[in-house]
Amino acid sequence: MKIFISYASEDEKKVTPIVEGLKQVNGIELIFYPELPCGKDQREFMRKSIQECDVCLIFATPTYKVKADKSGSGLKYEVSRMREHIKYTENEKFIPVLLEGSFSESLPPFLATKKGIDVNKRSLQQSVDDILRILNIDNGQKDFSDYFFQITKLAILDCTRFLLSKFK
Repeated sequence: MKIFISYASEDEKKVTPIVEGLKQVNGIELIFYPELPCGKDQREFMRKSIQECDVCLIFATPTYKVKADKSGSGLKYEVSRMREHIKYTENEKFIPVLLEGSFSESLPPFLATKKGIDVNKRSLQQSVDDILRILNIDNGQKDFSDYFFQITKLAILDCTRFLLSKFK
């Protein structure tokens, strides 16, 4: 299953751990902007990804909604391609995943009416499991605890380095 990840660049730190959790599951090919090689055309990447993906997970926050309406933003272009795709095809591949706020304050109006999932107050593992459930993907009861431990450990190391740099 090919999954395109749509998000506001300001939310990348919130989205990346979920994407990394999804990468642990066999049978999922993720299309994630940070993995776009340098030199590739960004608009062509967005257009082609939206057209060819089986599912588009839209990681919704109030920032997403603001950027989707902001002239000149890459997200505005991406959202316009989604709108065009929805207008001319009847499919349900656009699935909002609420990270912050409410659906109405985190999505453009044409997406806010789509049924999505709210992972707002869920743990990282619960968020990944919820997404897999709505996609009807069996994660094989894979235990992500080692992965989540590593993510937590890296975050603690980053904080420690930051604090140490302040006291030099």
